[in-house]
Amino acid sequence: MKFKYLVVLVSNSHLTLLYNNLLHKGCKIELISAPSDISRGCTKAIRFDESDTDIVIQEIKNSKLIVKGFYKIVNESNRTSYVLIS
Repeated sequence: MKFKYLVVLVSNSHLTLLYNNLLHKGCKIELISAPSDISRGCTKAIRFDESDTDIVIQEIKNSKLIVKGFYKIVNESNRTSYVLIS
């Protein structure tokens, strides 16, 4: 079973930079509003497939971006939860 992940950064400008860089690298990503379980307000997040995890992590390091949270999306019994990875 392949999982999906979310990454939330400290600012929307950092998130936009990461989003654009990942699009140019051909990653299958989505820019979404962060779930209220994770963050309140207008915070955005990037949802991506497990297969793109290494690329996402490397791009965060290369761009020296600050991560607010890295989450695995878990669907169990018709309920979605978010497990903090780092």
